[in-house]
This record gives sequence, C-alpha cells and structure tokens, in this order.
Amino acid sequence: MTFLGRVATLVRSRPILVTLSVAGVFAAAGFGAAVTISETTYSAIFGDVADIGTGFTITSAQIGVIKATTAADGTTSGSANEMVTSAAGDGNTALTKAHWFYKVVVEESAVASVTSGTYKLELFSDDTSQGSLYVKQDTSDASNVEGVTLKWDVGADLPSGATAYRIVVTAV
Repeated sequence: MTFLGRVATLVRSRPILVTLSVAGVFAAAGFGAAVTISETTYSAIFGDVADIGTGFTITSAQIGVIKATTAADGTTSGSANEMVTSAAGDGNTALTKAHWFYKVVVEESAVASVTSGTYKLELFSDDTSQGSLYVKQDTSDASNVEGVTLKWDVGADLPSGATAYRIVVTAV
C-alpha cells in the first residue's frame, strides 16, 4: 500500500480531525486548510483541497490585501449565506481596508451532496480564532454544484511564513 493510501485509510478510521499544513504564506498566496467535523472525514492530503464527509469541498485558499472596508455578512447562523451555483455567493467577517484577508471557496463535493442544513466554518491562524462564518443550503439545485466564497480579515500585519491556517466545520 502506498503512503497516501495508508494516510487515506488512517484518516477514514479516525474522523475527528484532518489537517492540511500550511508550509508558507507570502503576500497574495496561501495554502492549506484543516477540517474538523463530527462525521466521517477524508482528505486529498498534501494539497489545498479538503473533502468533508458531509459533502463539502474547500478549495482556492489565498491571502491578499483588503481593498475596501466592508461590513460583516454571514457571521451568525441567522445570517448564513446560501450556497448558490458557481459559488457566486459570498460571506465575510468585518473587513478593514489595508488589512490582510484569507479566502476560500466552499462547494458541494458533487451535485446535491448537501441538500439542507446550516454549517459554521471557523478559521484559525495557528491557534488563534479569526472568527466564524455560516453557510446554509435551503434549496438544493439538482443540476449544479453550489457553493459560496468566504473571506476573513486576519489583521493589519502580514502573516509570517510559518503561519498555519485551518478551518473547523461544524453542523449547526
């Protein structure tokens, strides 16, 4: 059995936490995510894609500079952002101009793999919470993969190259 095969077997047998490490973060590039969920979790380990047993995929992690101050959107379960086709919807913590952001795309792993529910996604940089954002699936599209783009303000200082990011996902 290959190394990745052994890792996949291990991850399926211990579903509590899957961590994809961030080796480095530099200006407008970001890599990695980690996922925690109470159901079976599996991962394309050593990449920036994390598949969650509930039917989600988190991809396209990146860091950049916020261009305009923006009010928070989707920071409570009552204001959760609806998943839509092409991940055209978006949610964010309060964003301050000239601060740094961390952004991911959260999508269904297949058409209609998430048919209902509300989920909290909390971003951690190292062990510090950067806040929570909520997504929901009220009306599943039977023909298209749906998703949402999420962005967190991670502060005024450029994250160091040793910063590790992880996202904890829980059903609400």
